[in-house]
Amino acid sequence: NSDFTVYDKIYLDPKLTETVPRDQYFYTAMDAYIHCMESLSGIYRNPVGDAFSNQCIELCREIFLGEQDMMSDENRAKLMVASYLGGVAIAASYVGIVHPLSAGLSVVFGTHHCVGNCIVMRAMSDHYSAYFDEYTCSTTELLHRP
Repeated sequence: NSDFTVYDKIYLDPKLTETVPRDQYFYTAMDAYIHCMESLSGIYRNPVGDAFSNQCIELCREIFLGEQDMMSDENRAKLMVASYLGGVAIAASYVGIVHPLSAGLSVVFGTHHCVGNCIVMRAMSDHYSAYFDEYTCSTTELLHRP
């Protein structure tokens, strides 16, 4: 959140994600979801951040829990929008517990940020109970779908 992170243009082209490995795609998508559930669970909520967060989470639900493969053309387009909304949502509020602990995993163990978020989220049932069951339901199955 600085003058150096504001952009003049953004390209949301789902063709750019056609060859992304399935696990990388999944972990990146979960980062957007986690941004938003942290934002909606925090004390620095505001109507703008809530609107972005709610829309992002709804898109993630369609991507992860729908009938289509999470990497279908349609879902890759939805994820581009969800990822953008997740970034804007977290910029309008603050992260919660997951991101600082994930940062520690990254610094100490070299864990990729998005993977670290998912590792930490597995221990967050008490802190994020409203989202925890939905999160664990989608993570186990989605990485292994053909």
